[in-house]
Amino acid sequence: MKALYGILFAACLLGTEMLAQKSGTTREFQVPNHGSLHLTMPEEWKVEAKAMADLETLFLHVLPAKGKAFDIQITVVWVNPTNQSKPTPESIKANTQRTGNSLLFQASEKTLTLKELRGTQSVGTYYTLTDRKPGPGEFKYITQGSVLTGDALSAFTVLSSSADSSELKQALKMLTEATYQ
Repeated sequence: MKALYGILFAACLLGTEMLAQKSGTTREFQVPNHGSLHLTMPEEWKVEAKAMADLETLFLHVLPAKGKAFDIQITVVWVNPTNQSKPTPESIKANTQRTGNSLLFQASEKTLTLKELRGTQSVGTYYTLTDRKPGPGEFKYITQGSVLTGDALSAFTVLSSSADSSELKQALKMLTEATYQ
C-alpha cells in the first residue's frame, strides 16, 4: 500500500510539473511604433522576431528547442483604429475561408471546416488541412488562420506532423490568450 501511495504522489508531482511546463512564459513582442503583443508559450520554444518599422509589421518564427515537431510562422500587422476597414470577425472568417479554399486542391479534405478562436482580447478563425502527398521532410498538416488582438491582426501558420499535437494545441491557446498593449 505504501508503494501505491508513493506512485500516486510521484504521479501528482509529475502532473503538476507538466502543468507548470505547459503554462509557459509570457513574452512581449514590439509591433513597430504601435505597442506590443504578449504571447504565452513554453519557455523552451525558440522565437526569431523581425520587425519592419516602415510596414508596422512584425514577423515571428517559432520552433521547438530540438527536433522538427512543428514550425509556426506569425505575421503581426498593426491595424490603424481610425481606418474604417478595421477587420471584423466576419471579415476575418471570410479571408480565412478564401485562403483555405485555395489549398483544398492539394488536401485530403474536400471541404474546409473553420473553427473559431476567442479570448479576452482575441477573436479569429482557423482551419487544419492534411497534405495528400507530403514530400520527404515536409509536414503533413497545416493549420492556418487569422486572429485580431486589440489593434494587432496576426496571420498564422502552424506546420506539424500530427493533426492533434500538443504543440498545435499550445499554439492555438497562445493565440487565443494573446493580449495587446
